[in-house]
Amino acid sequence: MTGVETPDDFIELMHQKGCDVKISDPPNFQGNSVTVQVPAKSLYIMFVTKELCKDFVQR
Repeated sequence: MTGVETPDDFIELMHQKGCDVKISDPPNFQGNSVTVQVPAKSLYIMFVTKELCKDFVQR
């Protein structure tokens, strides 16, 4: 998405589109992730830090 670099950017975009957003910080990820729910769009997105997912993604 153009102009979306961070979870805050995405949240702001959804607010600009008039959508309610629910934000949470999953406790098991020690501050390395944020979940963003946008019920009106049926979206549930988890943003994670590069460090958290490095073991799952090989390039």
